[in-house]
Amino acid sequence: MTERRITLDTVKNIRDLGSLETNDGHHIKMNHLLRSSQLGSAALEDLFILNREHRLEQIIDLRTYSEVRENPDNTIESISVSHLPVIKSFREGISHEKETDKKAESGSNINMAELYKRIIVEEDTRKNLREVMMTIFTHDYDAGSVLWHCTEGKDRCGIVSMLTLLALGVDYSTVLEDYLITNETNGPKSDAYYQYLVHRGEDPEKAKIVYDLFMAKDTYLNNAYEPISEYDDIYEFFSQKLCISRETIDLFRSIILE
Repeated sequence: MTERRITLDTVKNIRDLGSLETNDGHHIKMNHLLRSSQLGSAALEDLFILNREHRLEQIIDLRTYSEVRENPDNTIESISVSHLPVIKSFREGISHEKETDKKAESGSNINMAELYKRIIVEEDTRKNLREVMMTIFTHDYDAGSVLWHCTEGKDRCGIVSMLTLLALGVDYSTVLEDYLITNETNGPKSDAYYQYLVHRGEDPEKAKIVYDLFMAKDTYLNNAYEPISEYDDIYEFFSQKLCISRETIDLFRSIILE
């Protein structure tokens, strides 16, 4: 089996979507589509590895404006960065990172599954998603691969990865399996955070809220997928909700699949 996980010292939760199989028996080419956590801490050596060994040419930063100001992506001359936020600011409450972490520590109840669905169904975020997806669909893959990320590489990154894989004809069960790989990185982190809060004297139920925020859960992604599954096929969803044509998706498939 092809190893899709990429091991780097300064970039976590990073993997290639290559080798995943579509419903009609095709496979995604390696070194074309990558996903990861934030690259603000990426060492130059790791960026050179991504560029040389994984053909990385384009980074799509899905984070908010404030996140980017606080921790901009590191890059090198041969890798360009496009900032295309899925949400413009945390006032929309869609991502777990930063603002929702504060809410969790204060004991607020956060429905992550509902937040995932909002990214798919709300008009403002759909407009943002369209820009992200068109950037992925129309990239010049002869020049190199594309990598998209948020902060943890879980929520916004997970939804963009889901849409990309569904557009390529990958079965949702495979999409979900890829999404849950994030827990290999975030599971130990979540457990450590939970233990820290409990030992500090926090209510275990409140500590569990924080634990859940860092985890990839099938209920989260399922709730984002549910409104998509109501359409006859993925072409109809992209056409009606993101104004992306069948021709655009078919051309993307012809480039990415083998």
